[in-house]
Amino acid sequence: MCHWNCFGCPLLCEQRAGVNRQEHYRRHFLSLAGIVVSVLLAVFLIFSVRGTHRSLIVPVVFLVFIILCARYFGMLAGVVASIIASGLFAVFLFEPYGSLQIKDHQALWNLALMLFAGIALSYANSGNEDEPKAPKNS
Repeated sequence: MCHWNCFGCPLLCEQRAGVNRQEHYRRHFLSLAGIVVSVLLAVFLIFSVRGTHRSLIVPVVFLVFIILCARYFGMLAGVVASIIASGLFAVFLFEPYGSLQIKDHQALWNLALMLFAGIALSYANSGNEDEPKAPKNS
């Protein structure tokens, strides 16, 4: 719908697609909940596998969660989860720690795969939230 512009957005939603303010705020709350859950899961994965050989597969495994996040929390949550998790993984999961630079090329490719596939699959797997709903006949 209009996830990218919150200022004045409820009025635009009502005018364009007949979405009321309550539905609009519910969608934004769901997106925010999905983002918070994604960040918490990313932080948990970082501290549970940091410094082990399993850290290379974390971005690929997290991609599954991004797809589920986009499906159940909306496209915005999936896209933002991809971007934030990529930054968190680059800074805290892969060496050198505390920098966006990644020393291991395989880790870099896995992170790039997670970022770009996460964004693309968020668009593809988001619910039908952006399609206008047909009025129900009772």
